[in-house]
Amino acid sequence: MAAWSAAPAASSARATAIWSGTIRAAVSASPSNSGDAMNAVEQFLEAAVRLERDSALRYDELADAISGHGEAEVVAFFREQALFSRRHLQQAENRIGKRENWDGVEEEKAADPAVTAFPTGESPEAAAIWAADAHLSVKDAMALALEAEERGRDYYAKVATASEDPEVRVLAAAFAKEETEHVQALKKLIARVKA
Repeated sequence: MAAWSAAPAASSARATAIWSGTIRAAVSASPSNSGDAMNAVEQFLEAAVRLERDSALRYDELADAISGHGEAEVVAFFREQALFSRRHLQQAENRIGKRENWDGVEEEKAADPAVTAFPTGESPEAAAIWAADAHLSVKDAMALALEAEERGRDYYAKVATASEDPEVRVLAAAFAKEETEHVQALKKLIARVKA
């Protein structure tokens, strides 16, 4: 794994502690608390809704946090990824036949039934809480985004291989493929900005 996916140099000891406790715990997330495969299509789609909602929120937060650093290309990329996440969220909601008219405000985790699909209580694409730190560098923001995209890809890939339901396996594999494309796009951006 590239240096970009390692824990970024934190601007404070507090950020380093939060990184260690939040990100590393989330990286080991499995499809369910009990270790059983996710076998219901609706359960999978509820988890996807949560993951995509968190992804949209975090990309917007990262874009806001670095908007004053003079890297308009990175801000635009983050905004575009937030839009893609909202589209994926809408597709998953449409598939399960519900539309929540989500206003973009993070809801209480206890009210979300899909939270049980994530052992840490955070979806795999939720970035560390210090992502909204006003001192966050562009490099750190891109590292957080890459880590979140890789966790999302790995989560869907685990579900695709562990589920006994063929429809869940197909859906999860398709989602994992899209997340892989996001990882690749972000790595290309990192290489351009780093150069």
